[in-house]
Amino acid sequence: MPTALSALFLVSCSGGTSQLQSIISTSAQSGSADLARSRPILYPEPLSKIPPALRTRGHDGAHPAWMKLGIDDAAEGGALYVSQEMEAPVYLYPPNNRDNGAPLCSVIPGVGPLGLATDPSGTLYVASSFRKFIGVQSYGPNCGAPGNYYVDLDGIPDKPAIDGSTLYVSNLIDTGEVAATIEVYVASSASTRSQLSSPDMWTGVGLALDSHHNLFWSGGRSPYTDGLVVEFPNGKMPGHVLVKIGHDFPGGVVIDKSDNLLLIDQNKKSIYLYSPPYTAPAYATIALKGTTIECALSIHGTRLYCLDYEVGSVDVYSYPAGTYIYSFTNGIDANEDPTDIIFSVSGLTIK
Repeated sequence: MPTALSALFLVSCSGGTSQLQSIISTSAQSGSADLARSRPILYPEPLSKIPPALRTRGHDGAHPAWMKLGIDDAAEGGALYVSQEMEAPVYLYPPNNRDNGAPLCSVIPGVGPLGLATDPSGTLYVASSFRKFIGVQSYGPNCGAPGNYYVDLDGIPDKPAIDGSTLYVSNLIDTGEVAATIEVYVASSASTRSQLSSPDMWTGVGLALDSHHNLFWSGGRSPYTDGLVVEFPNGKMPGHVLVKIGHDFPGGVVIDKSDNLLLIDQNKKSIYLYSPPYTAPAYATIALKGTTIECALSIHGTRLYCLDYEVGSVDVYSYPAGTYIYSFTNGIDANEDPTDIIFSVSGLTIK
């Protein structure tokens, strides 16, 4: 788990921005060395310029032979946002970045950008520290201008999720050092409408919504151990624990187009797949190349992009097969604590 996030769990954020800045600064100074890892060598040149002998290498070399596998991601649309807690900008990438290109643009939300979400219009929501408060800032499509700002006074906002006119924000831990909560806002007015919680959830990590507006919250019964998933039917209380779903070291949760639930286990470097109504054990497992908190499915649901925070890379897999395709690293640094990754429907279409 990124060092800065681990430090955040141990304190109250009642001191506002200045305290969060102090926490982040201390963590950056003391914890960056243990995150240093050998980065994959990815060539910025077009695939045709890479020596043929190198094209079949995997994560620790150049691009793999994804063309040989018959995989073509050129038709994927939208755009890909990546946040890093120690790095102020949130970067935007094209969905096909096998040439390891630089970010296309960025937004600069302030101190410690954490979780990300986008809505069907392409509006971006960034959980972070702003002004005198901690909360969520929205931005227009494709690194657009700032919009609504949502103040969060009950915890450290980590992961937002948007469902129509409703914005959900998972707090890592409540300011009273009690169980985590989910803040619920009216997205158009930035006014708090209600709050969700579960007596079983201590630290919230991931949020996801299915096609029936059910909300899924991944996290741990204690700080980052004994993982579980809580479902809130139609996004409302009461929530209930999905007893067949569990993980060792909790990560994020993703819902695919068929409402299958993908649960990330950081310790196991794996994703477990569960089918509705989530009352049976996982029907499949995807082995990941690196340690990951969050992954995102592409617009068409055929690619899975996972943010490796130990190496500092975005690792791309086919979905649902889970075949590793390639990685890119440009602009991503393990020492900056890569945190979240999300697709936006409004973005570039690679042709």
